[in-house]
Amino acid sequence: MAAAGAIPPLLQMLLSGCGADMKIAASAALAAPADSNADNCRGIAAAGAIPPLVQMLLPGCAELVETAASTALARLADGNADNRRAIAAAGASAQLLQHLEALGLA
Repeated sequence: MAAAGAIPPLLQMLLSGCGADMKIAASAALAAPADSNADNCRGIAAAGAIPPLVQMLLPGCAELVETAASTALARLADGNADNRRAIAAAGASAQLLQHLEALGLA
């Protein structure tokens, strides 16, 4: 994924003022290759995707946006302590991290 150059355009979709549908699509596109692929997880995190995904969890975001961001963060956190720390450092609530751990996703 990183080698193909797919991460920067998806990151731009997260950072731009585009609508909820585009943010959901970008989150899903980042979540899928992160699932059980350590190299993709590192590449996505290194590109800076974690902070905008965490921002999508803030109150006021549509529920489907929050769900898409949560899924992407869960996959990035799964088995990756560095990404879990980055997610916490980006401001994810302890409640979210506990929820992910309870589901066995972090």
